[in-house]
Amino acid sequence: MELIFSSLKGFESFTKAFHTGKKFRSGAALTSVQFNSKQSSPVGNVLDTSHIVSYAVTVSKRTAKRAVLRNRIKRLMRESLRKELSDLFHQDQIVISTFIWIWRSAPKKPGQIHLNDVSKELRLIIDDIKFYHLKIQKSKY
Repeated sequence: MELIFSSLKGFESFTKAFHTGKKFRSGAALTSVQFNSKQSSPVGNVLDTSHIVSYAVTVSKRTAKRAVLRNRIKRLMRESLRKELSDLFHQDQIVISTFIWIWRSAPKKPGQIHLNDVSKELRLIIDDIKFYHLKIQKSKY
């Protein structure tokens, strides 16, 4: 299966997804995640083996005053999200349908934040997601 990333569009879809999703928190970030079951659906004669993940990343003006810094953090968040969610999907068989990621802290200058910093926060959240998913799987049996 292949993951396809699609940005979440519109205020209403963002707020609905945020309020209905399961919340996970790390030191610098807050996420809202909606899960989906892993399935392949037939489309015509071809089996559809892709899965679409709707995502949104946001950094408020309160968190980072300068647009340069907000945009850098969002670019790093999107890159980290693509890498880490693909690994989560292929290795752990956890399917996420919607992922909203809100960044809550920022350095003073854009050069002070790097992909490693953002990836570290996402890995903490993914560890929480794995633990939650495992807990749900155990409760089903």
